[in-house]
Parts: sequence; C-alpha cells; structure tokens
Amino acid sequence: MIKLFMGAYEFLSNYYDPCPVTFEGRTYRNSEAAYQAQKCRYDDKKDLFMELSPDEAKGLGKRITIIEDWDDKKLDIMREIVHAKFIQHPELVPRLLNTGGEWLLEGNYWHDNFYGDCQCPDCRGIPGRNWLGHILMDERDYFRGL
Repeated sequence: MIKLFMGAYEFLSNYYDPCPVTFEGRTYRNSEAAYQAQKCRYDDKKDLFMELSPDEAKGLGKRITIIEDWDDKKLDIMREIVHAKFIQHPELVPRLLNTGGEWLLEGNYWHDNFYGDCQCPDCRGIPGRNWLGHILMDERDYFRGL
C-alpha cells in the first residue's frame, strides 16, 4: 500500500507543483488550483486561480462563492482534472504504472476524509473514503488498457 503521496509518490498529489493543467480553456499551475477554480459560481473568477500555489488555491477555494450543485459535480470534476494531468504530462504515466497493483491511499493530516484518509489523532478510527486514491487507481487501469 502507498499511504502518502509524498517523496517518490508526490506526483500523485494534486499539490504536485508546478505541474500545469489546462482545463476548460484555462491553464492552472497545478491540479489543485484547477479543481478549486471549478467551484466558482462566476466563470471570470476562475482566472484568479491560474497562477496560485496549491495552498493558495485551497485557501481561495474556501472564500469564493461556490456553484450551487458543487457537491453533485465535484467527483466528476476531480476525475476530469486528474485525467487531464496525466494526459498532459505523459512522463508521469510510467510512474503511475510503476505503482503496480498497490492500493493508493491519499493519507493526510488535514482532516480530508472525503478525498483521502486523515491519519491525525482526532480522525483515527474514522475511515476515509479515499476518492482521490480510487480515481488514481482508475487512471492507472485506464493507462494499462492502452
């Protein structure tokens, strides 16, 4: 099992930076910025995210006016952005494939039990849904099939 997207596995993280991702006509500095921008109710506000670091994008994503149906769309948007990242950076594909059949767990310490599995003392015993890990494993399967 790969438990943290750090070190040799940092490229799996949406915080991998710089790793420009073009999504819906805009190029963002990293996939976290691309994802956070999609929350914007007003399309022109997405430009604010284009040059942001992952931390800056996440912070701004908490302060903008979010589209009404975000919770219904966010998983599909994450899938599209992760796919765009690997399509646009084919040098990352062999690294993803080299994870073999390992379970990819987006372990974290920032209480994200939706896209990951928080390992902090407060969250221990609360199973994370690990959606980012599942999306990455699906991507790996996709590229294996090519």
